[in-house]
Amino acid sequence: MKFLVALLFLLGFEVSSFSQTALTPRHLLILRSGIDAVYGSYIFAAENSQNAPAVITVKLLLPKEMNDFFPQEGLTSDDLRLADGGGLILSKEVPPGVTVMGIGFRVPAHFGDGVMTFVPEAGVVNLTVLWPKDSGLDIASPLLKAAPEGASPDPRYGALVNGSDLKPGETFALTVQGAGEGRTRFWGLGAGAFALLLALGGWFGWRSRPSLSEQDQRIAKEAFS
Repeated sequence: MKFLVALLFLLGFEVSSFSQTALTPRHLLILRSGIDAVYGSYIFAAENSQNAPAVITVKLLLPKEMNDFFPQEGLTSDDLRLADGGGLILSKEVPPGVTVMGIGFRVPAHFGDGVMTFVPEAGVVNLTVLWPKDSGLDIASPLLKAAPEGASPDPRYGALVNGSDLKPGETFALTVQGAGEGRTRFWGLGAGAFALLLALGGWFGWRSRPSLSEQDQRIAKEAFS
């Protein structure tokens, strides 16, 4: 996670002045390909402008499709709780100054494709999405744009940034293509082929069934009369 923390500063992380303990305006998502899934790290920071530790309570910017999460930099499971209607709420005492934190998450990717839908609770001034270029992932979003040449902290990473501030409650989505595929597609193809063979076998069996001769029909009629 030290690498992720360094990325925040390489991206130009700035400490802003708040009259209370709150999240800073800068948010960072780093995405990686998994098997039938996309794994992400959401990195953010809280600023406590007071001279004593204070508690911050806030709903985190995480995808609605998330089906698993795990604390990372500066967090434990005790700092997180499920929110009504989905998502996670952070409630943590932070010291004076800036505290960088991170949480990992998993989103399913069916046949290599996935969607991540976000609804910010507060305005987002600066959002950066990163992913390794050699991962095979293709990330797109109607509200985000490709970062200018050289803006990524590492040339091996692709980058998207928001062109304008994201307003509270303004839904935006990331579409993901090219994630690793497990056996889901093969099981689906196999099941489809089996069902087709079963149906064809039944049809051919019915068409090729032996018909009763007139003598057999007479014997059957007499046996049941």
